[in-house]
Amino acid sequence: MAEDAWNTREPERVALACTRASTWRNRSEFLSGHRIAVRFAYEWHDDSGHWFRSYGNENREFDQHGFMQRRIANINDLLI
Repeated sequence: MAEDAWNTREPERVALACTRASTWRNRSEFLSGHRIAVRFAYEWHDDSGHWFRSYGNENREFDQHGFMQRRIANINDLLI
C-alpha cells in the first residue's frame, strides 16, 4: 500500500499509508537510526554494447560516525 501511494506522487495519499511513528531518511541524512533498505533498478551496457537491467534490494548499516559498516545486496542482472 505504501509503495502504491508513493508512486502516485500525491503527498496526501503517501501520508495515509504511513503511521505517525514512521521514520524517514532524506539522501544522506537519517532522521532516526543508522540502517537503510533500498530497492533499485538501473540499466547499463558492457564493453560489447549488450544492455542489461540490474535490479534488487540492498541493506546498509552505518556506525555512529556515519561510515558504512555492513552492506548486503541482492542484485539480479537481466539481458535486455
